[in-house]
Amino acid sequence: MEQIALLFESSAENPNVVDSVWYNEWLAAKELTQFDVHLFNYEAYLNGEELICNKAPKHDMPTFLRCHPTSKENYKRLERDFLSLGYRLLTDSWRVIGPEEWGLGGYSFVGDYEIENINVGACFGSSGHGSYPPTVYVVRDADGPLSDLNESLAIGYFSGDEGKELAKKFEEAKGTYFTGGAFFEEYVTKATCNEIPVIWRVFYFEGKAFFKSPLEPDALTICPNLPKPPKKLIGAFQDVTWNLFYACDFILLKEGIWKCNRFFDGQMSQVPIGEETEKFYTTLARCIKKAPQIPEWVWCLTAEVRDENKIGKDKRIVHGTRHFSPGTKVFLHPPNWDERVAAIGIPRYTDKYIRVVMDVRKLEHFELEKVSDPEIVTALRNPGNIWMFTHMAPTSVGRGYWDQSDESKQRIQEDIDWLSHLDPDGKRWS
Repeated sequence: MEQIALLFESSAENPNVVDSVWYNEWLAAKELTQFDVHLFNYEAYLNGEELICNKAPKHDMPTFLRCHPTSKENYKRLERDFLSLGYRLLTDSWRVIGPEEWGLGGYSFVGDYEIENINVGACFGSSGHGSYPPTVYVVRDADGPLSDLNESLAIGYFSGDEGKELAKKFEEAKGTYFTGGAFFEEYVTKATCNEIPVIWRVFYFEGKAFFKSPLEPDALTICPNLPKPPKKLIGAFQDVTWNLFYACDFILLKEGIWKCNRFFDGQMSQVPIGEETEKFYTTLARCIKKAPQIPEWVWCLTAEVRDENKIGKDKRIVHGTRHFSPGTKVFLHPPNWDERVAAIGIPRYTDKYIRVVMDVRKLEHFELEKVSDPEIVTALRNPGNIWMFTHMAPTSVGRGYWDQSDESKQRIQEDIDWLSHLDPDGKRWS
């Protein structure tokens, strides 16, 4: 990938000076030619002032932000205003907050690493009895709790209304930093090493971990033998989102169990203070330069568009579909169980590939193929549309993506057996 812009939040007092929490990162990034570094008045902008930032050196400059978290609404407004200055963001912050605006439960294969949590509005907790102490929960959002935990703790039994009231106070205290949605998380005791909590932040780019460091300043100096998150844990969070750049915070509990207590946008995740900031940006620059990294080939489910399809209440017969002529070959993402599928093919009106969502019943002759066309492979690997990698429209329809594994091959063969037995005139399941 070409050079990208890095936009750092400025000091609240002076739009021409970087905010102090980002100073070391700003210095490190400016030393690398891979990055075009600028400042913007983030805090003032979130409080209603006009966006102040240098114009991009070219139209659609690929861009990452370096700033504190904020709401989906603020982020989308910021995205739009930066686009008017020539900056196009490479990632969607709100997509990394996680399923249902916060937790990891939507990713079944990493749900074991989630700390127990409760929705706002539900009754929870226990006042304790006998030798059992009262339960303790902490109110937080996708980014985390308040720095002063005394303002965030829910001790004992809480009714739905009490929980809502505490969540409301929390949101007000967070202000422009509030992101995702409030929820209650079980308070856990972290393991320590020489009184340093064992917490690591791991950054991922293109779904692969590229940098990790302790979250506490000077942790490795104070405790050279600080336990590190196991490779299995780090690997479990690879390729769990379509977002290009994200970060995870892993904590070791006093019971010796590792958990993830933050899964968030990499743009709004700081490199821990005092750690190897230069190494982080050097490694990130290398990752960006090599992107996109795609396999030489992948297994793929392919099909052809049926000649005759019935549409409308009157079952009118049409030839092909609105986008595709009869017999057009399409490359399919993993189909949904509701019988919708994201399909890639050459449409009636252009000679360039497009991606559309369609009913699988309008397709026939399903086959398993090895696909090696770089354009198709890149699109299949980027359903969420990292726009720098593929011009095709994004899709949220599909269950993961294909690769070179035997599991993908078997899954396609099972899909073929299922799809080939569908009645083309039947009603789509939904």
